[in-house]
Parts: sequence; C-alpha cells; structure tokens
Amino acid sequence: MINIVVIQLARLGDIIQTIPLLDDIIEVYPEANIHLFVNELFQECHFFLKDIRVVPVVLENLADKNENLSSKQSVENYLIQLSAIFSSKISLLINLNNSVISKYITDFLDCDTKLGFGTKDSLEWSAFVTSFLPTRHLGSLNLVDIFKGFFYQNIKNKNHSLMIKTKDSLWKSVISTTKKQIALQCGARNIKRQFTFQHYIDIAKHYLQRDYQVFLLGIKSESKTANAIFNKIKHKNLIDTTGKTDLKMLLEIVSSCEMVYTPDTGTMHLATFCGTPFTSLFCGPAYPFETLAYNPAVTVFMPDREVFPCYPCKDDEVCPYDFACHSFSFSKFFTGEGNKGFKQLSVDFDKIGQVLTPIDEMAVLWREFTKFYFFESSTLPHNLPILYIEGNSLLLKRELRLWDIVDINDLEVAKSNFHFLKPLIYFNKLSKDKRLIQSALNYFNSILSK
Repeated sequence: MINIVVIQLARLGDIIQTIPLLDDIIEVYPEANIHLFVNELFQECHFFLKDIRVVPVVLENLADKNENLSSKQSVENYLIQLSAIFSSKISLLINLNNSVISKYITDFLDCDTKLGFGTKDSLEWSAFVTSFLPTRHLGSLNLVDIFKGFFYQNIKNKNHSLMIKTKDSLWKSVISTTKKQIALQCGARNIKRQFTFQHYIDIAKHYLQRDYQVFLLGIKSESKTANAIFNKIKHKNLIDTTGKTDLKMLLEIVSSCEMVYTPDTGTMHLATFCGTPFTSLFCGPAYPFETLAYNPAVTVFMPDREVFPCYPCKDDEVCPYDFACHSFSFSKFFTGEGNKGFKQLSVDFDKIGQVLTPIDEMAVLWREFTKFYFFESSTLPHNLPILYIEGNSLLLKRELRLWDIVDINDLEVAKSNFHFLKPLIYFNKLSKDKRLIQSALNYFNSILSK
C-alpha cells in the first residue's frame, strides 16, 4: 500500500485550499493511504475530508511561541512517535508550508520522493512562486494552484495524463437549504485585513431592514466586535455566535445563509466549501490574486493600486496612511453608486487555474511566461495589454537592456534598477539553477520583437 503524506500546518483556510491538491492525488493514486498533517487546533476538519487520514500535530512539541525549534532530542522523540502511524515506508511527501517546523518534519521523515517547499525536487517551482512575495502585484497565482503545481511539476515528468484542471468543480454543499439569512465574519488575523466597524453596521442594517436573520461569526476574541455591533444595533434578528461554535456548527450556519460577508479569512473558504456565495473586501496585506477562495460565485473588491500604490502591504508593517484602503462603502455598494478607488474583480480559469480580472498588465506577462515555462504552453501570447501601453513596453525594453549591465547579485542596487524583472532578482538569490532566468529573458525579448 502506498503511503502519501501532505503537510499543511497553517490555518483552516489553507487546509481547505489544499483539497483540490488532495483530489488530484486521489485521481493519480486511488488506492493510496493519504495522511494530512494539520495543526491540532484544526483537527476537526477530519469530518469533511473523506478518504483522508487527518494527523494532528502538536506544534508546542516542536517549537516555542516564537517558532524556534525545541531541543533536538525532544523534537526527534515526538516525530518518532508521530511516524509510528505508518505501517510501511512513505512513498510521497508534499510540504505545503514554507516554515522551519514543516521543513524539519519533511527532512526527518524517511520518504522516496519529497516535494513542496524546502525540497530538492521542487526547488525551481518553490523558488519561482516565492520570488513574487516582494512584488506581489506582479504575481497572479492562487495558493490552490501553487499547491497543485508542486504535484503537477513532478508527475508531468513521468508522462502521466493528469493536467492542471481549468476549473475545479465546486465542493458540494454540506446542507442545502435556502433561508433569509446572511452572516458577517467579525474579524481577521490582522487588523489591516479586517472590515471597519462601519462596514459591519452598514451590512447588518441593510439586511435587518429586509427582515433577514444576521449571524455574527468569529472566535471568542472577536466577541468584542460583536458586542459593539449589538450596542449600536439592538435587533431580535441579530444573532451573536462568536466564540460559541465548533467547526461543524459553523459549517451548518454558513450553509444555511444566502450570503456571507467576510474579509480574507477561513470563513471565506468555508463558504466556498459549502457552496454559499460570499462578498469580500480585500485590503491591507490581503491580496485576492493569491488567497481568494477557489470559487467563481463571489463578489470581491480590492483597492485600485493607482489610487493606493502602497497596496498590498505587509502584515507586520505599521500603516502610515490611517488605513486609507479600508475606505470602501458597503452602503454605496448596496445602492449601486459605486466606490471610486476600488475595483470589482471577476473570476475566470485558464491553463494554470484561477485568475482574476482586471489584472495588472505586467502581471499578465508573468502569467503567460508561467504557462510557457511550467505548463508547456508552446505559443506566444497574442493581443496582450502590455503591447498597447507604450510606457510599460519601454520599461520592459529598458530593463532587458540593463540586465547584463547591473550587478544583479547586489540586491540593493538591483532592486533600485528593476521593477518588472525584479522577481528574477529574488529567484537568482534562491536558486543556483539559472535556466529559468535565461528562459524568461528570452521569452520577454521574443514578445517585444513580435
């Protein structure tokens, strides 16, 4: 019997975003025993992951609060206990977390083939997708497709017929009922990702005036927000569930709603799992091209970078602009007035997976190169927006000429000279294999010569 291990120690949303990869693995290895390592806090996910063995990992046994590894002996003792669940050798391991802990587990477990972050066989794909973190507006790969890409890049070299699907079937609803109910997620893991208090008030009032039940969702620490909403709006149809639900109860509530309003959270991904439409505002460090739920039935807004050039920012940076990118008005959305400075995105699917429009013109080129290099798309793109925007075309020509002049190993000098080609600067730092760099330069030169 084949044993396959997938390591996903991040949050609930990341676990749900792993499901399409698990589906691909089952398609290729239908008789395998698949083990999903998850943070023990989310081990409840076992009840909706059919045919998958969920293995809870106690992170406190591996690291301290600052994610530093505990003593080597204690870590090894715990991992020996953890690996005792396998009756035979692991055939395939995929690590989906770019962290010290997951890397240590990956290195420790004995396995024939190791894929994912921190592994030799996936170095080119992981270095490439990681290279866009400092220039996120140039990237357009959804996390679902990054996860699936680790598996695809391996099996495509073995001439397997499985291809990245252009569109994953949506996960079926847990409960299929239609009621006049909506839900509000009362928080996110970072204050810069959260809705403002006025957002919650505007949404709740809009639906309460139309005789809807409005559920307030969240963990116990988000009860403060729910209490503040209650103090502002006293209504019998406003129901506070913050801190009172387990995962199964939360799924039941979300499944019964017509709509969920949520920032970039695990609740957003649960809504997709249940087949419930959701509306979301991505702001601060939350970037929908990367982490939007894998679902075409969404309404999603993001700040326009021409108005908010600081977007998307980093989680740990202090906002110097008083959260200006949160200035979206749900009241204007409901009345159809529109919100200047914000874009509404549409969901589509291509050879790689989920893609949103409108997309940064320069990100279009990088996505086309990704198709060409990693997904065997042999033709050059036609009618790209970049070719009709003289400023961007000139920028690309300038940077291609500079490439052989500037010392790309001097990160500070290179960063100040490159914009569009900046991901290659970071790739150069992460990978010793430079074939991708030369292929990218050749690809972009060939487009400009068309």
